[in-house]
Amino acid sequence: MRWIKRITLGLVVFLILVFSVAWLRGNSLPVHHTTTVAGEVNASPEKVWQLITTVPAQTTWRTGLVSIEPLAAEAGKEHWREHLAHNQTMDFVADETVPITRRVVRLDLPDASCTGSWIYELTPGVTPPTPHVSITEDGNIYPAIYRTLMNDVIGMKSNLNQYLTDLQKAASRP
Repeated sequence: MRWIKRITLGLVVFLILVFSVAWLRGNSLPVHHTTTVAGEVNASPEKVWQLITTVPAQTTWRTGLVSIEPLAAEAGKEHWREHLAHNQTMDFVADETVPITRRVVRLDLPDASCTGSWIYELTPGVTPPTPHVSITEDGNIYPAIYRTLMNDVIGMKSNLNQYLTDLQKAASRP
């Protein structure tokens, strides 16, 4: 029986140590971050733009996106809720839309642990008419533990890379 107590105590101490190190690591990382991914998309700029801006249709091509719920426009801007895998929801507002060149989408969750915007930019690609697409995340992650997870475990570019990969696949379909 004593060995069970020692193992349990050891596990508790180990978990406290891991949590403490992760918290300290997170506190050493900046709250604000900016990260970009970019690549060529083998389709017309119009098709790529349609995929990016036709939000309800993204459920057919985006990994982990279960459904889209339109919300009331915010100051005349497109507003929606994404229902993601694992019962997670995120609200967004399209703050800026410049046809076929630039779209800025803001996370719209008051008092959220993460805030920020995603900037989608289309420029002429190496092989016209295919566009070069860059996606920039300009955000803040407030809890130190989340900063550690995103920086050291999940990866700051993982969501952006997944979106770009999904976009490239969807654009290549007839």
